[in-house]
Amino acid sequence: MSVTQEIGHGLNHKDRERVDIFLNRFLHHVDRTKLVICGGLATRFHLVQHGIDSPKDSLTI
Repeated sequence: MSVTQEIGHGLNHKDRERVDIFLNRFLHHVDRTKLVICGGLATRFHLVQHGIDSPKDSLTI
């Protein structure tokens, strides 16, 4: 699974596709070692990295 697919894990298909398209275009223009992703995408990514299923819908607290 690519990084862009991991970040979009838990999103519905349409949103995951939008995130994947955006990141594939965007990441060519930044230094990945200096990039910080925050908010819901970062939360979902870290949940997946630690083996915790993220919610299928928007995160609510």
